[in-house]
Amino acid sequence: MSAILQVTGLEQKFRLSKGLLDRVTFKGGIPRLRNPLVHAVNGVSFSVARGEVLALVGESGCGKSTVAKTIARIHPPTGGQVQVDGTDITRLTPRALLPVRAKMQMIFQDPFASLNPRQKVRDIVAEPLLQQLGSGRAAEVRERTLDLLARVGLNPEQAERYPHQFSGGQRQRIGIARALSVNPGLIIADEPVSALDVSIQAQILNLMLDLRDEFGLAYLFISHDLSVVHHIADRIGVMYLGFLVETAPRDQLFARPRHPYTRALLSAAPSIDPKRSRPEIELKGEVPSALNLPSGCGFRTRCPLAWGRCAAERPTLRDLGGGQSVACHLIDEPERDRP
Repeated sequence: MSAILQVTGLEQKFRLSKGLLDRVTFKGGIPRLRNPLVHAVNGVSFSVARGEVLALVGESGCGKSTVAKTIARIHPPTGGQVQVDGTDITRLTPRALLPVRAKMQMIFQDPFASLNPRQKVRDIVAEPLLQQLGSGRAAEVRERTLDLLARVGLNPEQAERYPHQFSGGQRQRIGIARALSVNPGLIIADEPVSALDVSIQAQILNLMLDLRDEFGLAYLFISHDLSVVHHIADRIGVMYLGFLVETAPRDQLFARPRHPYTRALLSAAPSIDPKRSRPEIELKGEVPSALNLPSGCGFRTRCPLAWGRCAAERPTLRDLGGGQSVACHLIDEPERDRP
């Protein structure tokens, strides 16, 4: 199956803005200005097939949401390449990017903040469609808007209301309807249910899966909740400190995680299913600063299995077969061979 999204070596660095005195350093008695960089995303590569749900998971601050926003060109990439449906969008101008916007839409974490409080729901959903079709087809736009609202579980009379008149789950349904209005092939969902009650989360996730089957959608799904990911994802990528450390089909990752960080992440996830419970792995220390990445493996400062090679050489993703790839030196050298 062909890929609708291909990401290769994606990098995102942010220059940290500080006061002048904070940026001055002295070398040999001579004042110099330094411009520290936050290394938010570091050479991430993956693909999403048509109709597939790929989930990116990891601790807060691991860079997964930055990956999503960089792919959506909210943040211009500082390195690497992003292709959507075969088109390289990495360096397209905003005007040249407009036709690609119809192929790729985004659902945001906070449904209220992503909706214009001064617009009625019908105008919010219709706006992207009007950009594509033009104002001369207003009747067609109105009909499609009402149809989309019905498909996400909202009544036609609710189209005349404003966002503040809806619950959180209803607002997220409006956001989904808006994303669907231009018939995208890919939807980037950045923590779309994290702000919702558990019962509402299930409704939104099931709605997204139903819409995937109906429209043939692919999702890049960002989440920190492994139970949510287990419900919706076909394939999972695990991120740590801006690096992709493991990718695998969902069931394979949950059954046999290979990277030490993935094992620790899964062991910390609460579960009421005794078959899925596993001994908790306690990680010591703090996540290193993205301002000053450690040498070698980014996880080595907290990894209980780290050894000399981990500090000297940064591991790259290695294909283990069956759709599973891992970036860890332990895969190359058995435990008995380590010094």
